[in-house]
Parts: sequence; C-alpha cells; structure tokens
Amino acid sequence: MPKINKMSKNFIKYGIENSLHQVYKYGRRSPHRVKYIHYWIRNYVQNKLGDDYKCYSHNPLNKIDDKEIKVNGKFYAKNSDITICNNKDKIIGVISVKFILSNYKQNANNYFESMIGECYNLQANKVKYGHIMICPHKIPYYDIYSNVKKIETIKNEDITKYTELNNSDIKYKPNMLSFNILKFNTEDGTIPNPDLFVKMGEKKQIEISNSINDKCKFLSNKEIKNYFNEENSKYLRKNSIIKSLDNYMKEIEINNQEYKNIENIENNSTDNIKINNKSSKIKLSLFDKIKKKFNK
Repeated sequence: MPKINKMSKNFIKYGIENSLHQVYKYGRRSPHRVKYIHYWIRNYVQNKLGDDYKCYSHNPLNKIDDKEIKVNGKFYAKNSDITICNNKDKIIGVISVKFILSNYKQNANNYFESMIGECYNLQANKVKYGHIMICPHKIPYYDIYSNVKKIETIKNEDITKYTELNNSDIKYKPNMLSFNILKFNTEDGTIPNPDLFVKMGEKKQIEISNSINDKCKFLSNKEIKNYFNEENSKYLRKNSIIKSLDNYMKEIEINNQEYKNIENIENNSTDNIKINNKSSKIKLSLFDKIKKKFNK
C-alpha cells in the first residue's frame, strides 16, 4: 500500500500540478492541459513493462519525442492518448484519459457514450483498451461568458454507470476503467477561474500559479466511503489509477504472450510448408527419372 500511495502522490505532483499550470497558461479547453498527465502515465507504464515494449504519447519536454500514434479500429482510426506496442511495433493496447475541470454533469453522458464507442471500435480490432477519468470532487459550472454559475459535486449518480459497466460481463467493456476524484484544498474546493487568469496582472498571476502547488490530492479511502454508497465506494477504491494501471499491464503482458505464441505457430507452419514442398520436389524429381528411363 505505501508504494501505491507514493506513486499516487508522485502523479499528483508531476502529472496533475503541471497540467493545472498548463490550464492557466493555455486555457481550460487547450490540449496542452493533458500532456503532462499523458506523459507521466506513459513513463510509468514504460518503466513497469520494460524494454520489450514501446510506449508513445505527447511529451511536453521534448518535441522530437512528442508523438501520438494513430491506431486503427474496426471502423475508424484515431490518435491515442497513450499507445503501448511490443518490441516489433505491434499495437497491443491504448489508454484514453479524460481530465475534467468544468461543466461535468452537462457532458457526463457524452463522456460515457464516447468512451463505450471508442472501446468497441478498438477492441473489435483486437486492441486492449483502458480508460482513466480524472475530475475534482467539486466542479465549477461556467456559463458562455466564463462566469461561475454554480459549484457541482460528484455524487453517486455520477459514478454508478461506471461501477455497473466495470462489474458487468459485457464483452466489449474497457480492460481498465478507472475513475479518480481530486480534492482541492481551497476555500470553496475548486481552483481559481482559469478564464480570468489572462486578464490579471503579472503579480496576481504569479500568486495564483503558486497557490496551485500542494493544494491537490485524491480523495482518501475514508472520504470515498463517506461520500458514496458501498458499491460505488468499493469500485472507486479498487480501481484507483495506480492499481488499475498495474492490473492493465498484466493484461498487456498476457496479450503480448498470446501474439508470440501465434507467431511461433505461424512460423512453424511456414517451416513445415517449406519442408513439405522440398519433399515434394524430391519425390517429383525421382518420378521424372523413372519416367525418363521408362520412355527410353
């Protein structure tokens, strides 16, 4: 358990905090806001799986290595947040990440439906699919003018569909489905409005940027038990980001071993065909000699 807690704190420090800084720099809708999260997950997976695998994602620290892979699904191809390949560049798994900072309830069903469609498209093409949701416990709802109209709270009804999908025996469900809830240690439990950041003076911007650091963590197991019913609480605790990634990588390794076994069978079949063809040529050659002698 200490190891999991340590890696969770590491993810918060280098994945979430850096991403929040990008939110203030580029805006809450900018793709830059998730690059550090993708990069952290990619490095964690790569280090765990080792040199027999190659992982790809955005890299905010190196433009040369900043690479998303277009993955072919059954019906369409799409760039993947994190792509996992074996050492022969065979794509065997992808990880999709949603980092929500505003207006969650308005778009909750769209997020869920999009995830199911993406999952089916890839799994139907024999690609393992993992999905990670990350959002604060308290989420601002902004109007079209970037004014905070209300603060929404993640409740049981927001989690139940993920719990039910994860616990179901549906064939095309995610191989990993992790829902993670953040808690901000601020007065109202949210971060300052990013849309107002660009209008502030430099001194205020520095103040807000510094206020982000060390203000965020995941809900504790005790808090999860207090806020959610038994079934949802069990799902959230069992499928935290580090636990989910570790279990998902075990599936990736099993999947890769299956590919190796299939390759060996195909190679053996090819070798047998070559041997049989060679034997046929020898027999044919002997037959030709007998036939030639008989004709004389």
